[in-house]
Amino acid sequence: MVVSLLQHSIRSTTFVKPLHLSRLRNRFYRMTSTNDPTALSAEDLGRLYHVSNEDIDTLYYRYMLPPKFRKQVETLNECVWLYRRPTFEATTCLKLVGVDIPNLRVVLWGRWGTGKSMTVFQTIYHVWKQGWTIFTIPNVITIMRDYDEVKPSTYREGRIDFPVLGHQILRRFRLMNTPNWEKLKECKAQKHYKWSKVEETKEGEPITNIVDIGLSAPSLSSDCVGGLLRELTYHCSAGRFPLLVTIDHANSLYGKTTMKDRNHKFVDPKYFTLIHHLRKLLRNEWTNGACLLVADKREVSDARDHLTVPLETPLELFGENIEKIEPFIPIETSLYSAEEMDTIYDYYLEKKWITSESGRTERAKKELKFLSGRNPYYYERICAFI
Repeated sequence: MVVSLLQHSIRSTTFVKPLHLSRLRNRFYRMTSTNDPTALSAEDLGRLYHVSNEDIDTLYYRYMLPPKFRKQVETLNECVWLYRRPTFEATTCLKLVGVDIPNLRVVLWGRWGTGKSMTVFQTIYHVWKQGWTIFTIPNVITIMRDYDEVKPSTYREGRIDFPVLGHQILRRFRLMNTPNWEKLKECKAQKHYKWSKVEETKEGEPITNIVDIGLSAPSLSSDCVGGLLRELTYHCSAGRFPLLVTIDHANSLYGKTTMKDRNHKFVDPKYFTLIHHLRKLLRNEWTNGACLLVADKREVSDARDHLTVPLETPLELFGENIEKIEPFIPIETSLYSAEEMDTIYDYYLEKKWITSESGRTERAKKELKFLSGRNPYYYERICAFI
């Protein structure tokens, strides 16, 4: 009898244990082989990786990430990104950057909500870990149409400055490049800048002085942005550091503005100090860097308008101005694959982002795929409300 009970116990143990392990294994979402973005490879595609809260704070991402995703980060107290092919392709292209190669231009394009901006943030994080200098414009439309304060330039007659926006750009640059600030201090200004009757940056002074002047005197910030970009591209081409410039809604650089002159005619954006210098960045006049641009249809249509034929490709969105960014490498951001949706769903289950019991079933999993149309933005929004 003892032998039979022992045999029954052994059979029960060998049967229950694998079942328990399989359930335990299915609870966890798929992670990449490492959380170091510079070490990720094609084998990690479709998996999640963590970004430390310290890096999020240093990169100023708590104020730059899309509002809905930022809310998720704050709620879960962690930032987790899905490593997708557009990010892999963008970071692979940046490996071509060198002193002997003109600045590389990469254009992200795709349907609304497929992760163009998120790809930019992940690419910034990748090169930031490698010690690159970062200069980023989160939204060009803000410069073209959502400015708060306007004043004539004191540095160049005929130009129009946006003090508040210029100050924000310099502050963002200062915060995002804190780890490289000592290296930037070693770079000396190549010319004398007379910003006003009082403020100036002499030749041979650290280029970080330009940032300090723009932050201490916001009225000079737009012109300081131009001087900073001139110095960054010079020292970048000299091989002192690689430079990544990111511009979201880049096709709006050649779009419309709401500003009118005294004759009630729309002002040509080429007179905007910030726009003038951003357009100059897209020329083949500097090396050892790259421009990561986002082409978005918001400039020409309502992002949520699904009745008209959408404009999505760089040629459609840049129009005749496409020649001003050529040559460039186009990278399309696509809808979720089935594997990517499964990974995200498992993560939401694990973190209880999906709270209702009805949403934690196989049927709900299939319905979410159908309702979202595999669109990353819609998928996250629907999951947040079930």
